[in-house]
Amino acid sequence: MHRRFAPFIIVLVLATSSCYRAIVRTGQPAAQQQPVSTIGISFLYGISSVTTVAAECTNGLAETNTSLPWWGVLVAGITVGLITPWETQYQCAAPK
Repeated sequence: MHRRFAPFIIVLVLATSSCYRAIVRTGQPAAQQQPVSTIGISFLYGISSVTTVAAECTNGLAETNTSLPWWGVLVAGITVGLITPWETQYQCAAPK
């Protein structure tokens, strides 16, 4: 009986797993530094989301990039969506 459901489960896992990326550009010039990268965790299918505080960016942000890493799909699948890791990269704005 479990062989009958195997194709359905495989299709369901492949159909619901995807990569996500969101980039926000503020239009301000970026500072001459490397982007800062952080990893955060979202719980329970996104009920609690990832928050990044860039306190060192006193002039604001030039760009932020939030994405689901390739291994995040594996972690979300293994934990059945209870834990989903997110990667956030941001770059501070240059002084005015």
